[in-house]
Amino acid sequence: YTFSEALRNVSAFSDLPYHSDQDVRHQFKFIGAYRWKNIDFALTQIFSTGRPYTSIVGAYQVKLLDGSIRSFTMPSDKNATRFSSYNRLDISATYNARWGSIGFSVFNLYNRKNVWYKRFEVITENGESVLQTTNVNYLGFTPNVTFSWKLR
Repeated sequence: YTFSEALRNVSAFSDLPYHSDQDVRHQFKFIGAYRWKNIDFALTQIFSTGRPYTSIVGAYQVKLLDGSIRSFTMPSDKNATRFSSYNRLDISATYNARWGSIGFSVFNLYNRKNVWYKRFEVITENGESVLQTTNVNYLGFTPNVTFSWKLR
């Protein structure tokens, strides 16, 4: 278990300190490994509170001198919002032989959609600005096969 708080103080954003991008308050990690005959098994479970980010609270349009219209966004306070919690389970099994090894692993076994960052886009519909938010996620269920050959 890890408890931490990471603050930054950049006067260009605020006179007060704000949460750093890496401010993950609570993090639980469980790592288990077991060997049975020539097979290694491993399991890793990670749970953490969400990282902070700067959300977009609105949008507005400005008509430029050339007649075109440009959209702008209005951010919230720096890193005042947090992503949802992060949760992931990884497993692996590796068979070890005299000639090398062969293994199979799965990253994010239960395919949880952990948010990496959010993409904000202003879309104009019927002359009105609409703010569209899209979550960009870390990898989902990802199987892997490994093979190694020992040269002797």
